[in-house]
Amino acid sequence: GEEHEVMVEMTDKELAKWEKERKKEMEEESSDDEEADKATNEEEKKEEENGQEQKDKEPKQEEPTIELREPESMTYEELKQIVSKEEPYYAKFPGCDNAYRDGYLTEPPRKPRPSYLFFQSLYRTYFQKMYPNASHSKVMSLLGEKWNAMTDEQQLPFVMLGNDEAAQFEKEKVLLEKAQKPTEMWQPIRRCYAVLDRLCKDEMAEIFLEPVDTDVFDDYLDVVDFPMDLRTVREKLANVKNWQGPEVFARDVRKIWNNCKIYNAHGTAIWHVADYMSKLFERLYHAWVLDFRDRYLRWANPAARPWETTCRGCDGKCDGDETKEVLCDHCDAHYNIKCLKPKLKKIPKGAWHCPSCAPKIGKNRSVTVLSAVSEQIAKTRAMIGDIPKKAVKQKMFLVKWAGLGYEHCTWESQEDINDDAAIAEFRRLEGVTPEEPDLTEKEIQEVINSAVTVTHENAGGKGVPDDLVEMRSQLYAQTRSFQFKKFGMDTPCLLAAECGPNLKMASSDSNLSAPEEVKLCLDDLVWKVANNSSDFSSSFHNKLLPPPLEGEYDVRIPVTPAGLMLNVGEVNGSVAFLGYRRKPDGSPGPSEIKRLLRNHGDIIIAVNGQSVVGKSFSQVIPYLKSVLTFAHVRFAAGNSTAKKGLTSSCGSMGKYLYDDVVTECKKDRRRLLAKRSMALLAEEEDDDSTSSEEMGDSSDDSSDDSSASGVEFDRDD
Repeated sequence: GEEHEVMVEMTDKELAKWEKERKKEMEEESSDDEEADKATNEEEKKEEENGQEQKDKEPKQEEPTIELREPESMTYEELKQIVSKEEPYYAKFPGCDNAYRDGYLTEPPRKPRPSYLFFQSLYRTYFQKMYPNASHSKVMSLLGEKWNAMTDEQQLPFVMLGNDEAAQFEKEKVLLEKAQKPTEMWQPIRRCYAVLDRLCKDEMAEIFLEPVDTDVFDDYLDVVDFPMDLRTVREKLANVKNWQGPEVFARDVRKIWNNCKIYNAHGTAIWHVADYMSKLFERLYHAWVLDFRDRYLRWANPAARPWETTCRGCDGKCDGDETKEVLCDHCDAHYNIKCLKPKLKKIPKGAWHCPSCAPKIGKNRSVTVLSAVSEQIAKTRAMIGDIPKKAVKQKMFLVKWAGLGYEHCTWESQEDINDDAAIAEFRRLEGVTPEEPDLTEKEIQEVINSAVTVTHENAGGKGVPDDLVEMRSQLYAQTRSFQFKKFGMDTPCLLAAECGPNLKMASSDSNLSAPEEVKLCLDDLVWKVANNSSDFSSSFHNKLLPPPLEGEYDVRIPVTPAGLMLNVGEVNGSVAFLGYRRKPDGSPGPSEIKRLLRNHGDIIIAVNGQSVVGKSFSQVIPYLKSVLTFAHVRFAAGNSTAKKGLTSSCGSMGKYLYDDVVTECKKDRRRLLAKRSMALLAEEEDDDSTSSEEMGDSSDDSSDDSSASGVEFDRDD
């Protein structure tokens, strides 16, 4: 390695120091130009004052006033215009759509005034001027007489005013009802608008106000998948629902900064602008939107609106001296030091947090919040553009790159050589695959040993059924077995034992000379017993029989020391179930407890895979007694005894019934397919005949024309 002089970016402290020195130099340079600008500004100021005086002298156009006439001649529009100039009956507050929710109004809405009160309030002064010597009671009686003397049509404008106020009263009641819900106090969309307005006013936000001009940056859409800008964010915010607004708003705004960082190279001036705007947004979004989710502050509370530039302690009622105001480092809230509790004697040095943000930190100084001070470094980098660099001496190493000649060797620092993240990112971007794994053999072995193998014991969980547990363990084992089969290797015995009975039997190294059916049956039974399975309906005995027909069912009956605990007898030439038999102590047997058999009178048609149709009672009993543990019996419903079970699945006729049904279904399907094919061929022939007829008609017409003209056409024509 050798020492080389390289240029590196300044640290944050060095950058702050450089900025102070640069600011001092700029102030010295600008002091010379201040005097010349001062005289120019004074002249411009005088011109503005003269222009303002001329505007003040110009007469202002006043709105025409409506004079009050006789009640009979007044229209609804004129009365409404006169009433609108008075103080509104239901108070309105600028920028507020629900004064009860925002806390501006704490009392229920007043009841609406009837139409006569509108008439009385408007014409009381009018009648007092008409009758100057009349007393108050006399004026009121005159008003009443006048109202009663008016017709319904003359009273209609006043009635309409009363109806308008009654409709407004109903709206006020609805607003009051909504104001009682705690979730209505958050108003996230309104807060998102405040964040958006603050972002748009920032001096760095000019390039993000409008969509990117793809005519100028023609490759922008090749790099950025979803373009976004602040104007589009505002349009989408106007249509988003209240409950999902903050998440959609934050996702769209973050997309603006991410797109800028993706399209522009890291470290460029515009990249630093996006970085500063991103930090500003995250701080304001948390301070102005998310932090108020569970605070339940009414909008009338000044602390609920930290973005306003007046004192939040008194809502701007103090003297407003900016020299005595402090600014919260997290939420930008303004506070006068006299309005704080306890009051501050002087402006504090360093970062200061308002009464709303201070409890988030408390005595635990390890808790950090997004800070406006930390944004200044990012803003400085954005304003400077190209970050100033300094020359330092650093030990460098000459690196020979794999696959390249010695003419491509480069000098690299020790940090870059050992930077695994940078090397992995280079390989990802260039599509380079390392010749050797990044992990050592020891690390690979540790990963293999720490891998969790899914078995029947750990495949389950809370609420997972047993059959799904068995399926999970088998699928995992079969997936591992497939990796061996894929490369032509035999599945290990222990792994095959977890894949299920079929694969276990196929991979068994046993030299038994038993038939394959016996092995399959034995492995099936052993598997089910080992996994506590209670479903033996698909056992080897049942596989020897044809599928059960309608009304038939298979039962596995346990054998007790007292037998099967069943009463059977001969009914109409077939052996049938007559009822359950109890133990000597009167307790029921296992078959009766489980209610294995459906109905009395169901006939026995097969025992342990052998048909007993047509056999007598004395011939069937030995089959039932020869069972040691379980008897696999197939029953048929009692109504099938008409032909002594011959039409059952195990009877001489029933054995062929299933095949006949399958054959008939196949034939019907073939017939249907044949009909469809014939129909398609017929349609094609019709189309061909139609086209040939049209060709024939056209040829006839042409022949007629040629013969009529007496001209013969040769083959070329």
